[in-house]
Amino acid sequence: MNRTERFRLLNRFIGFGNPNARIWFIGLEEAGCWDRDPQKDEEKYRKYAAGHFWFEPGDIERDRRGREMLGKGYTKIYDIMSKLVVQLEEGESFVRERWELVRDEELLVRNGRAFQANLYPLGKPHRTDWPDHYNALFGFGKQDKDRYRTAVEEERIPCFREAWRGAQPRVTVCFGRESWGLFKVLLELGDENRREGAWCEIYDAHGVALVPFFSYRSMFHSRISMLASHLRHRLRE
Repeated sequence: MNRTERFRLLNRFIGFGNPNARIWFIGLEEAGCWDRDPQKDEEKYRKYAAGHFWFEPGDIERDRRGREMLGKGYTKIYDIMSKLVVQLEEGESFVRERWELVRDEELLVRNGRAFQANLYPLGKPHRTDWPDHYNALFGFGKQDKDRYRTAVEEERIPCFREAWRGAQPRVTVCFGRESWGLFKVLLELGDENRREGAWCEIYDAHGVALVPFFSYRSMFHSRISMLASHLRHRLRE
């Protein structure tokens, strides 16, 4: 593959888990980084070429333990997703054993209850980073961020929207305040049936919530419970 083909492959990749699940999560981008040598990620590109793939039970736990053994931090995104899944579907409070089991064995698996997508296709260690080798690898350097966003909006968004409409999830939680505007474009949200709070926006007609990034600083237990209570009826209709 050349760099244009590699980018197109990722730009059309939707996400992880069961796309037919009733609960979708849409974030900003992956927190990883593609290797400068595409041959080292050859198997990974093959998986992404399918448009979506799922985790095997235990994958998240194994990755978490491996990072902890190396002294690396681990994302809390999966914790918050699991707590929301449990609260939405089971009405459980924060029983640690239950949400940890969901995270470690049931989250984003083949026939699981959730799917995770991202607005932007190129993973980076941090949102403010732009790896130098992404120009040679995908055709977008640090100076090309506007062109990158245009490519996402013109090609990825329509493909993404079609997948979301086809799946018809009952609940969609979009996290990352800085991209609320693009989430609204993606899901074609108008002002009708919008409930606006100090930290979130909920669109009842679509079962969509726009919330801050999934960290414990912004999505603590009371907010998770409040969000679940507002959206739970969608799963019961």
